[in-house]
Amino acid sequence: MKNKIARGLIRFLIEVIVIILLIVGIRIVTNGMYLWGLPDLEDIQSVNITYPSVTVEVKEISSHEDIELALKLTGFLKYDLFEKAGSEEEPLITMTCFLKDGTDKTISANNTTVWWNNKTYAIKDKETFINLVEGIFFLEDLQESPLTDNVPVVAGENQAEDSNVINAEELADTFGISIVLPENSTWIADEKYYLVDENNLEITYHDFIVDSDCTLLVSKNRNLNLPQNEYDETRNESWEGKTVSGQNIVVKVQHESDNGKMLLATWEYNEYQFAIIGEDKDDSKSIPKTALYIIYNL
Repeated sequence: MKNKIARGLIRFLIEVIVIILLIVGIRIVTNGMYLWGLPDLEDIQSVNITYPSVTVEVKEISSHEDIELALKLTGFLKYDLFEKAGSEEEPLITMTCFLKDGTDKTISANNTTVWWNNKTYAIKDKETFINLVEGIFFLEDLQESPLTDNVPVVAGENQAEDSNVINAEELADTFGISIVLPENSTWIADEKYYLVDENNLEITYHDFIVDSDCTLLVSKNRNLNLPQNEYDETRNESWEGKTVSGQNIVVKVQHESDNGKMLLATWEYNEYQFAIIGEDKDDSKSIPKTALYIIYNL
């Protein structure tokens, strides 16, 4: 009797293990394989990030929050098990982790390839790592033109004079979702949060990189009211990012036609619709990069 129970238990455990391995295998094939051997957060003393094609300055990171953020960004360097990495390419960004035991570990990447432990791998989510590192650590360096003042506000139709101003910290309780804008005062500033009604939120801010006042609209139950402008379909762009849980989100970027100045970035997350409305200038990449930053923190 005992042997029968033991055999049944062993068979059950084997089935559970097989199912788990199957799920893990499917996730690896679909989402990519994590890099093995990355240092633990508590073992890192500081991090240096270099981007030679943009600046000779070395970004030295020593605060716990920034080190944690840098380490989380390496999660976007999962690699494709079945794709061969380009052998003639060069890294764009190098991240060096200095450990508390006096040693260091270096990881490098460009849009398609990651270098780790003397090996190269083809990145599964191409361009995402570079876009996020640019947006978080190098946007100020990527700025090409001097800032100017008095840019007119580009506002959505949802804003009303009697909108309720709320704090960002209250969003999770009052609107059911937390929205985090880039915490870099040389990129994003003057944020104001308006709860238009129970289903609509409006956030205004100034983007110093694109040099434009922008409006972020968020609608619950996917009922977003957008400006009825005409857009040049030949200039449409698609950007992709992943949430904290790994959900893939596609951001659609549209440019107003007939020399219009509006740029519109839209995406969806569960029951919410998002839109950023800003000014279309020579370098307006910071608007979709703001969208990726928001998505990364969902």
